[in-house]
Amino acid sequence: MFLREARPVRALFGISAKIAADTRVMAANRGLCTGFLVAGLILALLAVPAGA
Repeated sequence: MFLREARPVRALFGISAKIAADTRVMAANRGLCTGFLVAGLILALLAVPAGA
């Protein structure tokens, strides 16, 4: 999450500035992983079976 350390976002999720900074890499990794899952789901939905 690229706005993870912004004050309004921290207030929304109830996290401190230190926790936001400490978990920055973890959040980026989770976002990347989620992006790949979404891409795979979209490709699976767009794939047409042979013979259909």
